[in-house]
Amino acid sequence: SYSICGDLYVNAATGEVCDEGTASTTCSSSCQAVSGNGYVTLTASPGVGIFDNQDNPSTLDNAAGASCLITELVIDLNFEHTNAADLRIDLTHNLSGTTVILFDGDINGTGARDFNGLYTITDSGSAVAWSGAVGNPMTNSPAVLYHPGTGAMSLFDGLDLKTSWTLRINDDASPETGMIHSWTLKANCTYLCDPLTETPCGNPNYYCEPSGVLGLPSTRGVCVERG
Repeated sequence: SYSICGDLYVNAATGEVCDEGTASTTCSSSCQAVSGNGYVTLTASPGVGIFDNQDNPSTLDNAAGASCLITELVIDLNFEHTNAADLRIDLTHNLSGTTVILFDGDINGTGARDFNGLYTITDSGSAVAWSGAVGNPMTNSPAVLYHPGTGAMSLFDGLDLKTSWTLRINDDASPETGMIHSWTLKANCTYLCDPLTETPCGNPNYYCEPSGVLGLPSTRGVCVERG
């Protein structure tokens, strides 16, 4: 199903077996397994350093992917740095130029603590502000999910996943440095379709909704599950 459910993160630590489920629930149409239809993951593994007084960009190119309108986006960052206060981290949807600040050491109140490991950034109601982070290094995900530093991941809603994305980790001071090991975008999205084809969504349980409301070309629509 293309329906939105949960926070795009199956948290085994709390007993989830599907997104926002529990150990006793099954993954029904109202609680999809994250590998279900309409769920996309994209990963970059740059293995590059975070150097002082640089933006340290890393690009994930999905320009050749399928057009898919984002309904919810989460990012997993696997990186390390020995002074969070030095960093500003942002994510840009290059086709539109939309940018969300994921973390800003000048305003997010973490002080000079370390990043080391996986950090999931999401609009989920179970996520905490960076100012609420504990430990040194700061506690990894999935034990803790984090809100974006400013703004919201929902700023990407309605944009096409089919583009290149740029992650920037700006380090504005010396001497501490770090490393970007990998980063992953996890998206719930609605695939675009051609209403003139016999089975436009590749599945008879879906139909192609006309696209006028979305401002897409008249030959494009969105896949919608039949009621």
